[in-house]
Amino acid sequence: MARYTTEQKEAVINRAREIGAAAAAKAEGVSYPTVLKWMKESGAAAAEKIVSLPAGTISSIDGQIEQTEKEIEELNADLAKKKAALKALKKAREKAEKVEQKAAEAAEKKELVETILKSGRPVEEILSLLQS
Repeated sequence: MARYTTEQKEAVINRAREIGAAAAAKAEGVSYPTVLKWMKESGAAAAEKIVSLPAGTISSIDGQIEQTEKEIEELNADLAKKKAALKALKKAREKAEKVEQKAAEAAEKKELVETILKSGRPVEEILSLLQS
């Protein structure tokens, strides 16, 4: 992971203001999101960090549009994965709750049986008491 000095970051930010963030990122070998992050951290206005191009640089604007659309697609794919993982976790939680509930019921039944056995009364007598 490369570390950049404040001066290097400022140089990239200044270049981004001249030719656009996407073009500067490519020219300087820095990722586009990193350039945007540095611009945000430096207090650059939102409009400047997204479209900071001289008039007539349609191809640069098109590059930024393409890059932004690609990032949105990637974010949507990540979001879909996270939603699927969340759904699986919720199902697993529901199953775990059912297992815990059955275990608690089994423990209650075991305790009742042990209590009955400790009482020393015949099973028939206990059954007749339960039915009345």
